[in-house]
Amino acid sequence: MMRRSIKEHIRRKIIIILSILLIASSGTALWHFLQPLELEKDIPACKYTQQAQVNYLVHFKPNNYFDEPTAGPGRGYITSLTDYIETQLVYQLKGDRPASVQGDMQVIARLSGYILQNKAGDTGEKEKIIIWEKTTPLLPLTPYSGDARTEIKQIIPIQLNQFRDFANEVNTTFYNPTDAVELTVFYNITATVTNDQGISTSQVCPQLVIPIQGNAYAIGGSLTDKKDNIINVKKMVEVPGAKTARQVSVGVTILLTLLLLLILFATTPELEDPAARELRTIIKKHGDRIVAGVFNLPVILEQDTLILQSFYDLVKVADEVAQPILYENVQEGVHSFFVINESRVYTYSLEVSSWNRYNNETITGTEFEA
Repeated sequence: MMRRSIKEHIRRKIIIILSILLIASSGTALWHFLQPLELEKDIPACKYTQQAQVNYLVHFKPNNYFDEPTAGPGRGYITSLTDYIETQLVYQLKGDRPASVQGDMQVIARLSGYILQNKAGDTGEKEKIIIWEKTTPLLPLTPYSGDARTEIKQIIPIQLNQFRDFANEVNTTFYNPTDAVELTVFYNITATVTNDQGISTSQVCPQLVIPIQGNAYAIGGSLTDKKDNIINVKKMVEVPGAKTARQVSVGVTILLTLLLLLILFATTPELEDPAARELRTIIKKHGDRIVAGVFNLPVILEQDTLILQSFYDLVKVADEVAQPILYENVQEGVHSFFVINESRVYTYSLEVSSWNRYNNETITGTEFEA
């Protein structure tokens, strides 16, 4: 196979650039191959929803003022007429696939006494600081079981008078240490859902809040609590773009390798005549101070002529005598430079081989100042 000649400096630059790109591409390909094609991730396999809601009905003592024996939500109630509060816990669990459910429920009443003090800063708002509290179970820890469609209804009565009596006793004994007393009822429900995909445990806890002090009260709190839960399974998931990145990096590396081998084995450096290289250097460094033309050299040559060994010697002479450097190319391939000073001519010549001239290395006087 015939090898193509490329200028040595150009060939060297191409080899260096391709080598750098090949190293970078190989490193990139190695990095991509060290990265996993798949990763373990949690994938949703089962979804289920828990919701607990507290409904209530206030029962009144027999009295001569009102005909209704009970009153529902959304209004105020007279404390002295209240007999008890009937609360109903309604719990629902719904899943999107078959499952077994094991759990427990517990209802706890917490009676708390507070003092009120101003919040930090000039906001005018007050915050509650707890002084004492008393906890009373209204429903002990009770287990239950079900499936993906579980519903539980549980009645829990609240005897409001027993909590008011305890609060009054504390205030009497300790000379009214509190500014406010509240009864908070916690309806705790825990569920553990198990199916063929896994297991998950979660809790919901609606709350009912009743002010104890005062002649009237209104019932508040977070009466509904809802949670969406997911049972996850671990699966190997393909990393997006990982396989493509490997293929692209390998393809680029192979292409760069082939190009480098092509340059190394299918081309040969085009050797440059040292004279041509020197001529190019002269043009590059000193072209702006060289005057090209055809001079009456026969007359000049009758004078004393001194042949110098290097162009840099000629530059020194030109600087010393303050004369321009003259150039002519009368004979093909012969490049002559002169400095004329009165009766003496200083000259330096380069002869570029015909091989370089026919390989686009011919240099004319157009590079110099005319």
